[in-house]
Amino acid sequence: MCRFAHVDASDIFKFLSKFGRECAGALLFSRTDTYPDFRDYKVKIDLKNFYKNNKHLLYSLSYINCNTIQPRLSIAGCQDKTPIIIDYNNDFWYPFGDMFSTHILKSDVLGFSSSTRNEIFCLDLAAKVKLPVVENFLYTVKNGSFACIKRYDRLATTRLHQVDFCQVLGLLPCKKYQEFNSNDNLIKRIVDFCLNNAVETPFGDTVPEYFAKTMVFNYLIKNRDAHCKNFSLLYKPDLDGYTLQLSPLYDLNSMHIYSSSPAMSMSYGGELQHHKIRWINFELLAKEIGIDTDNMYSILYTMANDIGEIAYDLAKKHVNLYNNAKCYNRLAERIEMAAKNPLQFLNRNSYD
Repeated sequence: MCRFAHVDASDIFKFLSKFGRECAGALLFSRTDTYPDFRDYKVKIDLKNFYKNNKHLLYSLSYINCNTIQPRLSIAGCQDKTPIIIDYNNDFWYPFGDMFSTHILKSDVLGFSSSTRNEIFCLDLAAKVKLPVVENFLYTVKNGSFACIKRYDRLATTRLHQVDFCQVLGLLPCKKYQEFNSNDNLIKRIVDFCLNNAVETPFGDTVPEYFAKTMVFNYLIKNRDAHCKNFSLLYKPDLDGYTLQLSPLYDLNSMHIYSSSPAMSMSYGGELQHHKIRWINFELLAKEIGIDTDNMYSILYTMANDIGEIAYDLAKKHVNLYNNAKCYNRLAERIEMAAKNPLQFLNRNSYD
């Protein structure tokens, strides 16, 4: 983006003058002699030809017209993403002014091939094991694909306020992983906050059940990016003002098919290394989040026992819908293999 706009990458203020019309925290940067243009309008996006020139989403959108098209920079995270509008004809639009975006558009993460396919697969897999997830679909183009995530922080014509658990716990984003909080049990703090503030869950589970199921699922798919910013609260309006509700799950990815660190984002009873997690760690985790160990045993055993077959069935469906059999077959195979490990250590520690 800096090269395209002829801006030195180290000149932050010059960068903001070019691309800072809409930044996090409702700040707007503009020249003192120019009144900002707040007109509501949208520009159509041609994703079919996206990969002809480049693979960088924000750069591609800024290329449309440098004088008017300025990508919104207020969506957190390291992945290339931008807010868009998808209409009833499934046309894609870039919003301006105060127009509501309806979806988040993501492209593949550099160095992690098929990451958008991976994310949509894992979201669909979570839904199959009855976890609450964001609405989503995969949009395929020649040489690539996009993950389209429907915005759950919208209610009719209202934007819902959302805060992630880095904000809730007062943590800097660089402290979002457990490994950078050696004296602080993040998952316990999150659960305690929810219990102390009457936070609701999307499907009516208790808060401990919601996090027990989520932690088990993340362990089975080896989602090592389930950090504090990937859990959020929604402020949902009601007659008393608002109700706090945990958001549906988002940003789910399996690291089984990539070469990556074995460290998980959240502690499993004091253990972060995926390959070292055993039943004793799930027992300790159960105590930390306030769920009965028998219940934790049942959740882990049932999901581990079922997820392999569900993953293979889902892989067949995704191959038929989106092709790329290699990606989906590898995901199903690795998840099934990973599920055998807890079944082995659970059988050794059976309560029967």
